[in-house]
Amino acid sequence: MSKKNGNKPAPKISTDMSGIAQAIKNSKAPSIIHHRGDLNTVTFDGKKFNRREYIFMKDYGMVKCAPYDDHFLMYDASRKGWTTWCTCGSFAVITGYDVYKRDASPQGLLMLCMQHAQTGKHAPVNK
Repeated sequence: MSKKNGNKPAPKISTDMSGIAQAIKNSKAPSIIHHRGDLNTVTFDGKKFNRREYIFMKDYGMVKCAPYDDHFLMYDASRKGWTTWCTCGSFAVITGYDVYKRDASPQGLLMLCMQHAQTGKHAPVNK
């Protein structure tokens, strides 16, 4: 237990994927507008989002975002279904592997672009 998280044990990471699969199924792809020359700001379904190093997630606290050069991760609580996204249009997911403890938060959590984690590349933005 760490003093940084108030001596609370790290949250349990669920391996039940049924809720994730349902949220992905119910989510419509966002409309993302990239601004030429600005890698730190996008317009996402009509709202502006800026690059952030950490995102607060209710069940996990502050979760570090993976540092990508040309894309970043964002959280939109006003959306129904999936609420964490990468600016490439893919879902963002929280991982809890010990391998990320050096790169992530004290509890070893890191938010990643699901497309990049699975294929090593972000989804193509210009379709």
